[in-house]
Amino acid sequence: MNHNRHITLDNSNIIVKYTNERIIPASGLAVVGALLGKSNFTKKLNHIDVTPMDNSKTSKQGVSRTYKDFDGYAPMMACIGTEGYAVNFELREGKQNCLNGTVEFLLETISLCKKLTDKPLLVRLDSGNDSIDNVAVLIDTGCSFIIKRNMQKESREEWFQMAKRHCKDITTPREGKTVYIGSDWKEVTSKRFEKDFTLHAGYEITERTIDKNGQFLLPADIEVETWWTNLGKSDHEIIKLYHAHGECEQYHS
Repeated sequence: MNHNRHITLDNSNIIVKYTNERIIPASGLAVVGALLGKSNFTKKLNHIDVTPMDNSKTSKQGVSRTYKDFDGYAPMMACIGTEGYAVNFELREGKQNCLNGTVEFLLETISLCKKLTDKPLLVRLDSGNDSIDNVAVLIDTGCSFIIKRNMQKESREEWFQMAKRHCKDITTPREGKTVYIGSDWKEVTSKRFEKDFTLHAGYEITERTIDKNGQFLLPADIEVETWWTNLGKSDHEIIKLYHAHGECEQYHS
């Protein structure tokens, strides 16, 4: 590591220098808090996700089959900011369903984030964490959110037909590929908290009749992605913000 490198934050007297010294937790929080308070990424609790760890051929306590089809652990990780700072990690058994304990993990993570910054938080969750109970927690704690919806119990064909009837934002990036972008509203219920919500459901639906190699497809390939959100942004901005979480995933991967 280059020990001569340093960063001076704009409009502040904080200088960040690279070092091999280990910062103990108490002082570490102070440093991270100062960085978040002076930087332009304070409003983003970038990503919360399960990241399986391969512990095959070991007999450690908690090692079991993960959804990645190997034996290991399935820790839940939360990172904050565009730099991917780790804010909360929870080691879990490999077989544990990602929704099990996530309400409590969210509450703990949001509490930690609010100790670091008083700026608004944007929470991004993938489809494995699609739960209206999670939505209820985020609404109750005043967080903005983008949660990719789990489509296992929904008809992609029905979404596609709805988009063809009502969508106003239709583009054709290339021959044989049509993209529909829009949003709808849905009534949902949190059974755990006994609360009803009307949620904004954005969508991006792609119809491919010709693949990128020129092969005609019959029937057409239909790809449907939808999101829960309470963020007052355009559909295109919501999609861009959700996909940006991939950069954060690379840090803990």
